[in-house]
Amino acid sequence: MDDVEITRNAFLAGRGDRVAAGNFVSATQRQLYRLLSYLSNADVAEDLVQETYLRALEAREAFRPGASMRAWLARILRNRFIDLLRQSGHYGARVEVRADAQLVRVSHRGAVIKVHPRQRPGGRVTDPADLPSEKTAYALRDLDHLVRMAAGHGPAIGAYASAVLDHPLPWTKMRQVYRLLGLVRRHGAEAVDDACRRALDAEVIDVGLIERILTRGGGEQLPLMPKPAGQASRFVRESSDFAVRRPS
Repeated sequence: MDDVEITRNAFLAGRGDRVAAGNFVSATQRQLYRLLSYLSNADVAEDLVQETYLRALEAREAFRPGASMRAWLARILRNRFIDLLRQSGHYGARVEVRADAQLVRVSHRGAVIKVHPRQRPGGRVTDPADLPSEKTAYALRDLDHLVRMAAGHGPAIGAYASAVLDHPLPWTKMRQVYRLLGLVRRHGAEAVDDACRRALDAEVIDVGLIERILTRGGGEQLPLMPKPAGQASRFVRESSDFAVRRPS
């Protein structure tokens, strides 16, 4: 998608066009994450990208016609990252980390600055208290917009998006909802709504599963769980085994 089309989708998204919002994010988010891969860790990167989109859509009238929307987004992202560095003296600082069986303690110059519960390998944890106070309001407002966007394609899609975002830190799950909306564009709303309905019936909240249902077997709709085999239980006996025989 060229810059002119990206700009058009950005302005339509700011006016509430759900399809344009999805197109705008899909066309630009990879560049933003790639930029942050050299600057920060995954948690900070995800938060900064989401806030960059929110600020860009709110300030879209300040965008100069003829300028590059990609470059404008990158500038917003860099400025927000610099703000975070200025707000906390710990960004970029060398810290000491010690872990025991239960906790991970982070120290700076001999003082403990953070304690996290230990996670399984590959896991992560974010303390909501560490996030800027204004971020929560931005994120929660955008969550409502995402759910409405998903529901516009089908009731089950909306319910599934809401279930994905049912998390202590819901904005960390926003990319999963954008992924779900991408499936709608590729496979059609009817197929995705059916897959979401079946996944909800099975109480499985995993956008990757929805994608596998839609793509495995050339798009064939697959059952989430196999039906149990119709074999008898090992404890089942014929009724004649329990017949009482009277002495003759």
